[in-house]
Amino acid sequence: MLIIALTAAAFTEDGKARMADGMDEVLHKPMSHDRLIAAVERHGWPRPDVTVRLAPGSNVVPRMPEDPAVSSPLGRQFYDMWAMLGDDEMAGIIELYIRTAEELLPIVIDADRDSGEREEAAHALKGASDMIGLDEIRTLCCGVMLALRDNRAGELQNKLSSLPLRIADTCTLLKSTLQRTM
Repeated sequence: MLIIALTAAAFTEDGKARMADGMDEVLHKPMSHDRLIAAVERHGWPRPDVTVRLAPGSNVVPRMPEDPAVSSPLGRQFYDMWAMLGDDEMAGIIELYIRTAEELLPIVIDADRDSGEREEAAHALKGASDMIGLDEIRTLCCGVMLALRDNRAGELQNKLSSLPLRIADTCTLLKSTLQRTM
């Protein structure tokens, strides 16, 4: 079994410590799909096909839309990850993402909270979104973080007005995709 540590710690000592803990590879932020695939391939695993295996009894395979005009927050990285991990693991990741978004979003949008706490929650939501390829939400979270950090109220309000709807739409799409394949 291949074990790859994903960490925000950027120091060489941290990577060495993870390797001493038994990791096969350590990847530091900023994380990207291409870096993860390259790490998997370095250890002799084949590059995954973007077609997802069917769960027993399922007749729908989630696929990347063929038409580039079709707009979907679920990009190629999401489908590649699903192909690499399989149905059961991806179901767990989707459920974890939805719970994480539901926990963090109220903190991000709560104007009565400390801006540092809100920025930290936006950063965590950005990271979770980035890991499964939800670029639009990641970009919105980056904008929220910068607006909070620089105290730009107008820009913050603009970003916060669209973030809850985008997350709700994406979580609905994730749940629907999961239900069709399980």
